[in-house]
Amino acid sequence: MNKKIEATKRYNETAKLYDKRYGDIQIRKYQEVIPEITISDTDLIIDVGGGTGLLSDYLQNNSKNIFICDLSFEMLKEGKRKNKEGHFICADSEALPFRNDCCELVCYFSVFQNLESPDLSLSEGYRSLKPKGRIIVTVLSKLFTQEILEEMLNKNEFVIEKSCKLAVEDFAFIGKKK
Repeated sequence: MNKKIEATKRYNETAKLYDKRYGDIQIRKYQEVIPEITISDTDLIIDVGGGTGLLSDYLQNNSKNIFICDLSFEMLKEGKRKNKEGHFICADSEALPFRNDCCELVCYFSVFQNLESPDLSLSEGYRSLKPKGRIIVTVLSKLFTQEILEEMLNKNEFVIEKSCKLAVEDFAFIGKKK
């Protein structure tokens, strides 16, 4: 079974527990990374692998402009239960259902460990971003080196603006579409 199918099955089975198990650590990632960029109230944001919509909860002023994409239907259902107004889309990160150049920010918080091809997902993020649009990527430091992710971002034509080790378990990268 491939990584995406395994991850989808695992997240479907644990969706009701996700926020209790991982909510605090995800919020800590947002608290470290989000203040590094400026987000306007009108910016369109795609949260790839956003599951239950924790980023939307965190960015309350932007919640009407965030599209949470995930392969786990059960995670999305949990998010919709919490946020009736949210935009929850069951979608594959390697074939995002958005037109070219449509958003200002694409976020990948701890998603790549669940993908066979993070490069394909990054190219979809790049395609969806407006020129000079921003990308945020965090990866589990025990599975990815900083150099590997920098290489992937560069290969997909992102300009890396900042990279750092977070206080939690991830490396974080902020980049921009050329």
